[in-house]
Amino acid sequence: MGCISVRKIKSTMLTRSETLFNTSLSQTRGNFLSQIINLHSLRLKCNKGIENSIRKKNRQVAVLLKLKQIYIDSKLHELREMISQVDFCIENFSECQRSKKTIMKLINEENQELEHDLLKDDVNLLLTNSKDYIENIKKDIRKLHLNEKSAEIEVEHLLQVSFVENDSEGKFKRRKYSRVERNIIC
Repeated sequence: MGCISVRKIKSTMLTRSETLFNTSLSQTRGNFLSQIINLHSLRLKCNKGIENSIRKKNRQVAVLLKLKQIYIDSKLHELREMISQVDFCIENFSECQRSKKTIMKLINEENQELEHDLLKDDVNLLLTNSKDYIENIKKDIRKLHLNEKSAEIEVEHLLQVSFVENDSEGKFKRRKYSRVERNIIC
């Protein structure tokens, strides 16, 4: 058997700024992970809100929630990409020394984007049909140039396949949607 010697980088071998940069990267990674968890739970709330607004036949709120869900999905993807970049920098610390400023700039930009109004937990407020708040959300969506037509098409499909209350039993029965005939079969 042979002996292998590995040179480990100890915190005493790093300068003070390198140590601070490495700890800030690991803290940033933790913050991004907690943001992913928060956004995922918000996405699930949006999904439930879409179902509730479809049951109440409130198409406008359903479209807004679908657009919000699309924006959250894009942010989740961006956060996962940022975590992979941060992981790469933590693992390959010597290679990332040169690009320290650009990495910190990207992290700061991502943190600012995470404070957008569409990423707040306001599903219940949207479901109460507060007209002023709905108008503010519409303005934010227009600023982000999200595709409203695709969200409307998805909501329309969900409306066609939605739950219908059976009057005699008081239960919800799932409608079947035939794609071939384009008919709704009860």
